Amino acid sequence: QGMHRYAMPSLVTGMGSIPTSVVSQGYLTMLPDVYFRTGQSHSDMLEAVDRGEGREALAFYEQEAVDLERRGHKLEAVKAHRAAAFVAPRVGAYQKSIRAGLRGLELLKQEHQTQEILALQLSLYVTLGGSYRRVGDLREARRYFEEGLEIARSFPKVRRGLTWTASLSRSLAGVAYSQGDYAVALEQGLEAIRLLEDRLRVTRPDRIRFNTRRHLAQTYILVATVQRHRGSLDEADTYSLRTLEIAKELHLQEIEAQAIAGLGWVALARKNHPEALERFQSA
Repeated sequence: QGMHRYAMPSLVTGMGSIPTSVVSQGYLTMLPDVYFRTGQSHSDMLEAVDRGEGREALAFYEQEAVDLERRGHKLEAVKAHRAAAFVAPRVGAYQKSIRAGLRGLELLKQEHQTQEILALQLSLYVTLGGSYRRVGDLREARRYFEEGLEIARSFPKVRRGLTWTASLSRSLAGVAYSQGDYAVALEQGLEAIRLLEDRLRVTRPDRIRFNTRRHLAQTYILVATVQRHRGSLDEADTYSLRTLEIAKELHLQEIEAQAIAGLGWVALARKNHPEALERFQSA
């Protein structure tokens, strides 16, 4: 009895059936070559998108969230909602991202504040703010970034806390810049730079250093743009050159082009038209 029962894979039970057990009894076991996971890292989700399976992953995460809620596994359901919220914008499903993010935060409201819960909350705030920004709702985007920062300040001063606070500060700086609030954009951009540089001083793994430096380069170029709009051309030049240095070293061609174009805009503001033309052509 139950010999041929199929155990559905899930976030709670993993693969469902135990392959080694059934194979040892002479059964043929077929494992899928399309798989999705929702761990603490976003890398698994990005892998699905990179493989061209973003919509399949989104459908999986959405259904898994429903199933887990029905079975009473609240924390695992939040992770599935977070995964759906993270993947959805990458396939153009911004409203689905917002709905999943809001549901995830709703489920976390009554949870005791552990480091895991805080990390999930901050991840959802970053994703929600980003999705609201992509649909043009800058007011809501700013609200979620600001609320996330308030929570981040209660996060223990460990590496993960630095990462989330830096991400929220950089995101808030970007929204403030889009709103023309250059004072807040500069303040939050510089705060993000400080946090990212602090993290580099305590980070050893190459992959984490690469990602941190990439985020730092993106923040440098944002601050350079803000400084240029404020009329601080020397500062804009400095941050553009810092961006260019990292972009060349890490072979980040898109960011390198942005940095060179930024130098072109500074040259144009100084009415140095030959240099501006050279920079724009190079970008």
